[in-house]
Amino acid sequence: MLNLLRSSKLELRKLHIEMMMAFGIAVLMVAALIVREEINAQQEMAQAISNLPSLVSMQQLEVVSETEAADAQLELARLKSRVNYLTRRQEEQDDMNEVQTILLANHGGRKGVMAELHSLHWQQGKLEFEGLSEDPEKWHSLMNDMILFDRWKTAPQILHAHRATSKPSHSGSSLVEVKLKAALWAHASNSPADKVVP
Repeated sequence: MLNLLRSSKLELRKLHIEMMMAFGIAVLMVAALIVREEINAQQEMAQAISNLPSLVSMQQLEVVSETEAADAQLELARLKSRVNYLTRRQEEQDDMNEVQTILLANHGGRKGVMAELHSLHWQQGKLEFEGLSEDPEKWHSLMNDMILFDRWKTAPQILHAHRATSKPSHSGSSLVEVKLKAALWAHASNSPADKVVP
């Protein structure tokens, strides 16, 4: 029985020593892990400090990029505005050419509405037209042709039409002096100088 008691005491002591050793090893491992984490943290801090100038330069590059983006946006807006302006100018030019074609097609040649064209003024989208007509009916036909042009802002209006006493026509009939005014655009894109056709 004494042997049993002695062996159990030895086993308890052995168990106690093993537990103390395991606890000591665990404390050493935890301490080693803490030291390792501390070393890693110091290395990362040193690396971050050494990379600080490159981070600052990257931020400056980002600021430059934002500035360039803002400049690019302004340039894009300016170019869009320019394209819109040129498109509007081209439309105005096309309108003016179309109206002049209607007017000049009725001068002298084919229809012979105008015996004499005094002037044709374009200024800031406004049209003024003066001439002598041999036939009032043909004049009304010209007015109808002009009214069919559908892009007037202010439709053509006769400012005055009266019989001209100073010039007799070649055919012997009396001439009608006519002045017409109209507007193609409310505000023209440009203010061209008067275009005068004698």
